[in-house]
Amino acid sequence: MTSQLGLAVRGVLGRGVGVAVAPAVFVVSAARRARAVHAEGLVCRAEVVGVPGTLGARLTGPALARFSGAFADEGAPAPDILGLALRFQQAGDAPRDGGDLDVTRGDQDLLTATFRSFRTASQDRASTDVTDYLSPRNTYRTVAPWRVRGEGVAQLALRVANSGTPPPGRGTSRRERLAIDIAQGRAALTLTVAFDAAAPTEVAEIRLFALVPVDGRTLRESLRRTGRGLVADGFRNGIRRVVYPVSQTARRLVGA
Repeated sequence: MTSQLGLAVRGVLGRGVGVAVAPAVFVVSAARRARAVHAEGLVCRAEVVGVPGTLGARLTGPALARFSGAFADEGAPAPDILGLALRFQQAGDAPRDGGDLDVTRGDQDLLTATFRSFRTASQDRASTDVTDYLSPRNTYRTVAPWRVRGEGVAQLALRVANSGTPPPGRGTSRRERLAIDIAQGRAALTLTVAFDAAAPTEVAEIRLFALVPVDGRTLRESLRRTGRGLVADGFRNGIRRVVYPVSQTARRLVGA
């Protein structure tokens, strides 16, 4: 069982590491005019359909999904870790038909990527299918524990809901494949949650219904967005709590 006290201690240690690497993150972000990692991304409108009586019920509603590569340029064939950031929004934040979409609105961010831990990152990088965001090979995990208010400490993961063989002629890039899956109604992921050593439980389906023509850099993730009761804890999230604001400050200073 993962204790909240233990997570808090690891979070403090992570912040210490974050402070140590913050100057390098600031320089890289300012020079690139983008995130130090996951610089380029594709943003989709989504609808979250939660399973009644589970954590998913509090997540139901509109959302934004940002897909990105961690290190390589968008669409590059090089081995990479893929990221998927979700921003849960209120009904008035994301009009489905017409109206302006404000990607800065939302009350909860959830950050996932296609690796299991820092120790296995190189192996996970090699096994990630970088040609297809919705490849059945790719599982997006929170990696570090997240605390679910009122329920305990958990690991969350997103798996492709349509795990069958994709149809032939599905585009030549991961952006095209994502667009085709959306157009054909195939673009969906299942959100699972696992408390302590328990088996993962399906709590929601994330249905993608449109690619939106916005600069993915404008969706600035924040671990302070915890309106649905998901709180990032632990060592890795401690690092994020320092370096994310530093990176965002650097980009604002250079007008990016």
